[in-house]
Amino acid sequence: MFTVLCVDNDHEQLKFLKQLFSTQSQFRLLGEAHDGGEAIAHAIMLKPDIVLMDLAMSRLSDFAAARNIKNFLSQTVIVMMTMKSQIRYQTTALENGADAFVCKAYLGTDLFPILRSVAEPRGHIESSGFNFDQRRCKPLL
Repeated sequence: MFTVLCVDNDHEQLKFLKQLFSTQSQFRLLGEAHDGGEAIAHAIMLKPDIVLMDLAMSRLSDFAAARNIKNFLSQTVIVMMTMKSQIRYQTTALENGADAFVCKAYLGTDLFPILRSVAEPRGHIESSGFNFDQRRCKPLL
């Protein structure tokens, strides 16, 4: 079983994620955080296998939080969630410690296959696996 910390400043999104994780026996939700600062503190305290983090958060940037979590917990897998499809977000996320990227619009179908692909081997996902179908994830206006 893999443990997960969910990080998102949208309470409805966190509620949706809790529902998704409640249907999965392979993953156990350890907790939630609402910004980058909380994400770092909770990750250090809870030591999850996976941190599922929103790309657009307040207070401390998502990229800074990902870097800090990787500095303290190098084996923790970080998966970024977003509605943004521009390649620069994917590249910046990878450069700052993300192991994978998932589009929020397709969490119901894509989330668990992506989590399994990065968590089971406990290694960095190949770049071909990191890129998702950009047609399925539209940029925000």
